[in-house]
Amino acid sequence: MSTNSMIGRKKQYGYQLNYIHWDGYPSGVGKTLWDLYHGHFQKDVEKMMHVLIDEHPAGWSEICDTDFNLEPGYCYPSNKPEDENRPQCYCHGTRNDEPNILTKPLEWCEWMYVIDETTRYIEIYDLRINKHTPVYGCSLDGDEPNWKAIENGTIKEENDSSEEE
Repeated sequence: MSTNSMIGRKKQYGYQLNYIHWDGYPSGVGKTLWDLYHGHFQKDVEKMMHVLIDEHPAGWSEICDTDFNLEPGYCYPSNKPEDENRPQCYCHGTRNDEPNILTKPLEWCEWMYVIDETTRYIEIYDLRINKHTPVYGCSLDGDEPNWKAIENGTIKEENDSSEEE
């Protein structure tokens, strides 16, 4: 079963959001966004958001455990070994879905990750609990969050001392 999520950027009056079908929990999509920012995109948050949202406006099937050095594109099913680690978007490859940029969370999504490109701050929303208040937020340039603690609700904000081990 999939865990649906959304990634997006803060806009002057709301959000610009993109859907992700698989692995939307914090230790999936949250960690992947962190790793992409610190690794593949070398802390260029504008480039990262441009690729994830602007270049792939139909959304994503999968970004976790993929190699962004490979050209994104939907290729399921495929018997080609090189397709195994390809980021799977809905607008390239064997799918050519229309752009579907959203301004508010979808009712059936469980998690949302909103990045402020100016401040390099990520807010994480557990949409099952509250669609308007993040459960966690931190600087992308700070220490890596404890993704499982966010997922389990045992850490609420950056530097929260109530984290359970």
